[in-house]
Amino acid sequence: MDLSYYETLKSYPVHFDIAADNLLWRNGRIYALIDFANIANYRDALLMDLAWAIHFCAVNKKTRASYNKILLKALIDGYTDKRSLSKEDAQALPSLLAITNASDTEFFYNSSRKTPDQKELKIKSQIKLTKWALRNKGYFLKMSLSHG
Repeated sequence: MDLSYYETLKSYPVHFDIAADNLLWRNGRIYALIDFANIANYRDALLMDLAWAIHFCAVNKKTRASYNKILLKALIDGYTDKRSLSKEDAQALPSLLAITNASDTEFFYNSSRKTPDQKELKIKSQIKLTKWALRNKGYFLKMSLSHG
């Protein structure tokens, strides 16, 4: 996993919790993002917020082992309506998803009252998601080129 490009990106205040719970909907469209309580604590590349949005909102709910390509496309389309996604961004995104998966697993494992079996299932699911993202790098590149 090469993070050299990610390390060159400028750091900004980021939300870091673009989950379904923090989205307000109207007429089938997202119209607001809420819960900025910790924004002063988080600075990272803007691309990382896209990775967190994908992580929280685009997981295939049936298998929990891949991302739903329709939701993934919708998130990337929404992102690129406001900010371009370069070829380099698209190539970095699978690695950033690996970071979000690892971070979420660590948070879940350490702060959860889940059983050991539930924790093991979470870890296995996150490993599968990471492998899917890294195997499908071309999909992310295709998405960026369709907006370029």
